[in-house]
Amino acid sequence: MVPVCRQWAVGLRRVVGPRPNPLWLSLSLLGFVLLSSCSSLDGSNVDASEVAWGSDATIPEPGSVRYRYEWDREGVVFSDEDKSWSVTTDLGYEVTVHSSYVVSASVQLSQCEEEETTLGSIWNALFGIATARAGHSSEYNPAAITTGVVERVNELKDIEAGTAEGLTERFCTVHYLVAAGDKETRELPESLQMVDRSLFFEGTWRAPNTDDHVPFTVDTALAWGLLKNLHAPGSFEVPDSELELELGEIGVLVVIKRRARALFDGVDFANLQQKVLPTRILSAFFDATEIGVLVSESND
Repeated sequence: MVPVCRQWAVGLRRVVGPRPNPLWLSLSLLGFVLLSSCSSLDGSNVDASEVAWGSDATIPEPGSVRYRYEWDREGVVFSDEDKSWSVTTDLGYEVTVHSSYVVSASVQLSQCEEEETTLGSIWNALFGIATARAGHSSEYNPAAITTGVVERVNELKDIEAGTAEGLTERFCTVHYLVAAGDKETRELPESLQMVDRSLFFEGTWRAPNTDDHVPFTVDTALAWGLLKNLHAPGSFEVPDSELELELGEIGVLVVIKRRARALFDGVDFANLQQKVLPTRILSAFFDATEIGVLVSESND
């Protein structure tokens, strides 16, 4: 495996920002953003990792993208008696995960959009329907892995998503989707029907300063996705760290890393109605997800 410190340097380039706008146009756009309240200007929604990380998986041949679903197990206490684990959340709940499944339905790098004029990009931002809002493009993507796989969350085992080969395009974003399984989904369990289910969690929670372990079940077919710019491990969503990948002469390993210790952060079990628990769990699941790209060296 190529050392991580060298993997990021080849085949990548920082995304160049837009050309300077006329002052009046910049002020007008800023005013619209302030009024629309559609996004945060202070970066408060950014949840960047504190340290870089790697993967034990090998990077594929040039022109290929290998995808992996992996887990960060730090802060998790595993049971010696059964396949379960426990964690203490940011709200102080002790959560124990028993038999639980999630369907990682698809993952794909997406090609960079063509460069637009300043006025054109502003017009699309204000009045257009961006591809990101739909979650992914409807066009065929040779870099996509669309055969889903069931992950056993109570086991926290890393698993292969798939490899796309023969790629030469330039890629700028990555899309990861959790959605209901179908008959083609890999690793379907025999003990539970995961066709038409996206998430099934079974466990217990104990509130701070109490002794009661309360059972809970999350059973849903809801879909939830993530569409992000590309970053090296440890730089996820850090401003000005976006990367572009030229796939002609490099191989790429894309790791979807989930921090198990944070899967239930922000979930106030004692004060939530059962009907809203699936959306809160899915939201926390994706808040605990970080995607990193590792790149091989060029043959030059």
